[in-house]
Amino acid sequence: MDMESVRNVIKKMKLNEKHLKEFKKLCEYYKLLYQLNGWQIYYGWTNEENCKATASVNLQGRTITIKLSKEFEDFSKEELRITAKHEILHVLIGRLGALATSRHVTADEIYEASEELVISLTNLLDD
Repeated sequence: MDMESVRNVIKKMKLNEKHLKEFKKLCEYYKLLYQLNGWQIYYGWTNEENCKATASVNLQGRTITIKLSKEFEDFSKEELRITAKHEILHVLIGRLGALATSRHVTADEIYEASEELVISLTNLLDD
């Protein structure tokens, strides 16, 4: 097999349960790192094209469903780590994002959600 063939195999790879388990472990690591207590995360697969993963927020139940694509472009362990981090950042901004699309949101709810995000970022960001 020549190098171009090897690159094409690596570029687009079908993922399996082992990859999902590793992805979940990475997500849980970032959930702890970013102090996202109180959110329940469910994991699964997505068939959406042109995406590596999706995250959907249920604000009332404080749940997030993160789905990993079975066909992963440019797959590597590093890319899987970056994707996990990206999806967990959706959890970090989840409440604010969900409120932004709600028709019946109050100023207090937006303030509380933005304050929650600021506290998380304060703990995360170095001086």
